[in-house]
Amino acid sequence: MKAISPKVGVLVLNWNGLKVLDDCLKSLTKINYENHKVIVIDNGSTDGSICSAMKAYDKMEFLRFQKNYGYSAGYNKAFELLHDRDFDCYVLLNNDTAVEKNFLSLLVKAYQDIGDQHIYGPRVMYQNNKSKIWFAGGIINLPLTIKHRGIRELLSAKFLRIKNVDYITGCCLLIGKKTLENLSGFDERFEMYCEDVDLCLRGRSQGVKSIYVGESFIYHKVSSSIGGQFSICKIFKKIKSHFFLLKKSKLNNY
Repeated sequence: MKAISPKVGVLVLNWNGLKVLDDCLKSLTKINYENHKVIVIDNGSTDGSICSAMKAYDKMEFLRFQKNYGYSAGYNKAFELLHDRDFDCYVLLNNDTAVEKNFLSLLVKAYQDIGDQHIYGPRVMYQNNKSKIWFAGGIINLPLTIKHRGIRELLSAKFLRIKNVDYITGCCLLIGKKTLENLSGFDERFEMYCEDVDLCLRGRSQGVKSIYVGESFIYHKVSSSIGGQFSICKIFKKIKSHFFLLKKSKLNNY
């Protein structure tokens, strides 16, 4: 690590996460990278999750919105509010995750070694089956394919390497503040799903690489906010976002 460590804003987006948020925040209290600040962004929760978190984690910062803006707009509003803060980069983290103590230090090391203009992401393992991979880098082959590399595979050496990939999942990504501003944040027309793919595709058109850091890892309770991994709601939203991404990619030639 360099002598001067980048200051990282770890942004956790929450909406009615009573069953998952505590595990996420508890894991964040144990990370071994010092120069960071955890900020919980609450999208108008009504289940008491944010009130419980504010009492239990009073050293963390909380941004509270009056309604649920969704993923893209929720984060964009937070970026606006944090614009004048001295963060070098942000980590965006789902509330239904739990992190390993060195996940952030390994992401930051890659950010420093490879370049602060790129987008970085860790390996994501299933919370309910910790030996299996949920995400080891994204693969894009439009018009049909947007998928996770390594999904449901057992961990092996090939998934521990740093690798250039097509996209980083919005479940957990690290991005420099300047890069994020150059890309104008997320496209809020994506209601849910593919906003991360779109961000990385727009970045690629400007020379921004998506870099998977395999030794850094977290656990994910997959699709806990919308009824599970194979819920009808999830499938419908994914199809809708996929078609919008396809239309947008054709118009912008990326």
